[in-house]
Amino acid sequence: MFVAIKIIILTKQSAKIYQIIKFEANIVIKIVKAVESLDFIISLSFF
Repeated sequence: MFVAIKIIILTKQSAKIYQIIKFEANIVIKIVKAVESLDFIISLSFF
């Protein structure tokens, strides 16, 4: 019984960590896309 409770707690924690990582990854992707579009605009303005 105690082991089962520990497993449940661990899975809840890892699910939370996974959500945080997913959230941070989404932010990084948005920043990268924004930088890429900025690079595109800058390269257009040079021509």
